[in-house]
Amino acid sequence: MNDIKDLVNIDAKIDSISQQRDDLSKELDRVEKLRQIAANRDQYYQTITDDIQNNAHTLENIEELREKYGDLLILQELESNLIQQMAFTANLDELRSFQKKVLQLSALEVADIRFQEIEILYNNLQSILSEGHLLKDDNIVRAILNECDHNLLDKYGKHLLQQFNEKLLHIQWDTPRFLLSDNETVSELRKASSHLYQVANLYSLDTNRTLWNFKALTHNFQIRFTYHFHDNSSDIKLYFKYLNDYLKENLYKCINIFEDSSVGLEPGIVHEQFINHVLQPMRDHVNLSLGKINLRSLIMLISQIVATDKNLITAFHYHGDGLVSLVSDNIWESWINYETETITKQFTVITKEPKDLFQSGPNFVTLLKKAYEYFEPFYELDHQPILKYKLKTCSQIFMALTTKYLQYVLTTDTLGEKRTKEAELEQTMTKLELLNMVYQKVFELSGMDIFIKLTKLVNETESEEYITLLQNILKDYENDMEFDLQNSIIHRIQKLVKESLKTYFKTESWVLSETLNDAPKTEVISAINLLRKVITKLSALNIPENILFNIKNELLNIIVNYFLESILKLNRFNQQGLAQFNLDFCAVKDTLELPEDLYNVQEAILLEILKVLTLKYDSHVSKFISSSYIKNGEFQSLRDYLSIRWLKDTEIQDALYRVSYGNII
Repeated sequence: MNDIKDLVNIDAKIDSISQQRDDLSKELDRVEKLRQIAANRDQYYQTITDDIQNNAHTLENIEELREKYGDLLILQELESNLIQQMAFTANLDELRSFQKKVLQLSALEVADIRFQEIEILYNNLQSILSEGHLLKDDNIVRAILNECDHNLLDKYGKHLLQQFNEKLLHIQWDTPRFLLSDNETVSELRKASSHLYQVANLYSLDTNRTLWNFKALTHNFQIRFTYHFHDNSSDIKLYFKYLNDYLKENLYKCINIFEDSSVGLEPGIVHEQFINHVLQPMRDHVNLSLGKINLRSLIMLISQIVATDKNLITAFHYHGDGLVSLVSDNIWESWINYETETITKQFTVITKEPKDLFQSGPNFVTLLKKAYEYFEPFYELDHQPILKYKLKTCSQIFMALTTKYLQYVLTTDTLGEKRTKEAELEQTMTKLELLNMVYQKVFELSGMDIFIKLTKLVNETESEEYITLLQNILKDYENDMEFDLQNSIIHRIQKLVKESLKTYFKTESWVLSETLNDAPKTEVISAINLLRKVITKLSALNIPENILFNIKNELLNIIVNYFLESILKLNRFNQQGLAQFNLDFCAVKDTLELPEDLYNVQEAILLEILKVLTLKYDSHVSKFISSSYIKNGEFQSLRDYLSIRWLKDTEIQDALYRVSYGNII
């Protein structure tokens, strides 16, 4: 204690401590009581659990427990499980009874078995299974069903199959000898087929189901196929031709005879299953051949398989399992690699020598056409595993080879030592035509269904937005045609034109006699002849219209520039000289064979300058050539008078000074 105040408050502190001690004691008592209650509750729950585990064996037991403890959730679940177990046991007993009856029936001679008895048994089975307590995936259930299907339905079906086979073989329904008009026989055959189909529909397991009637309907084909091709010495193509001919002759006859909607044999089912069963001998033969034949025969076999599956779709509207599903990935790889190598070798031959350049375009287009036609049946097959091979052929043939051809054309020089400017121009024009030829073919291919579908597939799987898988190829061709080759042609023609105008440029006097010559100057004739020859060749080429127009239009700009800068601005003219200049220009321009409605700005500028210069000979407009008007630099009135649109004020001023200073006589 530190001071007197502590002594005064000591009693209060003692009372506080005592109160805290009492509160703590009460809390401990409360906790102990709760612990005892919890222990008693756990013991109570354990008692209930033990009671349920030991006594919940029957529905009566569960009801007694429910009266003792209430409608507990666990009792509801036990009751539900017990009911299901009882139902399962009851159904399993019924299934074993079914099994016993089936075994008894199957022990009889087939001739003594009546279909009605089988049908009643299997209808009862369906009733048992429909309750949902027995699952076909259950090992016990599946074993019983499997045994019953094989012991009874297989036995009965095989017996009827043998009888029907003999009848079909004897009647020869699938030959021209059989007449559809024989109603009695047709009815008899249909009845036998329908009966077998009813047997097939009784199978309890889909994996056991055999379409006995279709096995019979294709039995004749199997016998003939085996007879004709048993020694594997025949040409592979003959197998597939025989199949095609057989279906062509008998598919729709089969539908007419054997469709029977009263038992579910709709025309579509007969159509699909007849083809499916006819294909079985082919499947067996293909499976046997794939691992035994040499590469050359294998390639031919795959090609025939592809063509056959396409024909089944297009000619016979078959959409079931064809033959391509039998081909493994490594065989597809072999086929694709072989065909790609073959086409690439042909491409190499086409582009081997520079001298082959001129003919390479048509030859390469033909190669692309044949390649597409060859792969078209393959492309049209809707078989997921071969999508990657469709993309592979697209990449290695239609994309890779067109890119190689572009480089071949751009880098090949056929001239050697025989190089002239005219020959260089002709070679460049030919290259333009060759690229356009291939461009048109690639553009055509890009619109084919298969490339549209492949583009859609790539866009969806790779989140792209291709217009076509070939768009980069098309763009490369466009760029090289519209920029490289177009500009090269313009440049080469420009050099030739400049060379041909050398003498014309040297004309010193444009102050001519009073007699106006109505023909171009002799010095410009060589340029006219040159351009006429070049334009004729250009127009005969198979090149894009826009490129042809661009070349002609740019040549007009070049010609305008030559006439303006090298002649009009450098010489003195009289009225006849200006008229001759205009006549010469028009004669050269006409060789370009441009549309009459073409408006070329550079040409318009040249003609507007001529208008200004000819003011010299208009006595009513002397004010326009006065020094004050020219010096002022405001020419709106002159523009209005001469309808001038394109000339700048400085250009008008320059032309007026030429008139004023006597440059125009």
